[in-house]
Amino acid sequence: MTGSDQQVERAKRLPRAVREKQILDAAVTVFARHGYHPASMDEVSEVAGVSKPMIYSYLARRRTCSSSASAARRTC
Repeated sequence: MTGSDQQVERAKRLPRAVREKQILDAAVTVFARHGYHPASMDEVSEVAGVSKPMIYSYLARRRTCSSSASAARRTC
């Protein structure tokens, strides 16, 4: 089979707001489960289904992720 014969299914690109909510929901889950210090961004990325660099591109730092997740949880 050649490259042109293969169908490569790519993940659909989500709007920024949807992807950010997906990451924040995962962060709320992980921070609630473990607390701030023991929680890992690796686990947040796994729960969110995205790469760790993608989390940092959306939220810049772990503290930003934590504070954004806390704010999101308060508005629910």
